[in-house]
Amino acid sequence: MPPIRLAFFAALLSSLIAAPASADNSRRTINITGQATLSVTPDTARLLFAVVTISPRLETARAENAAAMRRVLEALRDLKLPPMKTTTRPDGTLETSPGLDLQTGSVDVQPLDAERRSRTEPRAIVGYQITNSAVARYHDPNSDKLAATMSRILDTVLENGANQVSEMELFLRDDEAAKQKALVAALANARRRAELVAREAGVKIRAVRSIETGYSYAARGRALGSDFDLPEGAGGALAYGIREQTPLVAGTLLFSSTINVTYEIE
Repeated sequence: MPPIRLAFFAALLSSLIAAPASADNSRRTINITGQATLSVTPDTARLLFAVVTISPRLETARAENAAAMRRVLEALRDLKLPPMKTTTRPDGTLETSPGLDLQTGSVDVQPLDAERRSRTEPRAIVGYQITNSAVARYHDPNSDKLAATMSRILDTVLENGANQVSEMELFLRDDEAAKQKALVAALANARRRAELVAREAGVKIRAVRSIETGYSYAARGRALGSDFDLPEGAGGALAYGIREQTPLVAGTLLFSSTINVTYEIE
């Protein structure tokens, strides 16, 4: 067979083999984004607090800071709250018992310079500031008990020497189950949207062509907003006669998820 005829039949055979794939790619589809937001109650709170001391002498600042932080930690232990215990289940999720967990955050030592009248003037250290921060975490599935206990913890640290609170945060100790529920709800939302579009267009959904997960967002609650510091030398909230319990409300957390689904239609 002449070479030209061979080339012609080879090209024809190639186009026939590729035809099914081309037809498959031309199937009609609907692209839908599903969204869902679930509301859940927090089961864990985290309080970031610190003892800040300032003194002309480093040793004095260190001694005062150590004594104040020791008072705070001893007062927290005097609350007689059980220790938080966390274990991992066989499926990888966490199991946490109600209780308190204390942890040192950081210790920062900063020299304090005297104000210089010119850039050429030698640096003069006039004192030292020591910041000893700690984290108190408390877990309780009962959100009302969680809020009430964290209120006691907050008041205890302020009344016994802590003079800086940077954050009070509420969250789920293990949020995997909530994320999965939000994802399933987003998939169901995509299906409902696709069925609505298909019905209005006069077509029917045949199958799912592809699924692509989008973002998953878990909002954490703030029981206490921005940083606040007691004035220098306050020596804790007792110096101002604070006896009222600080009211805290656990509220709810929002878990949001999106998913992109491509449906094949008839």
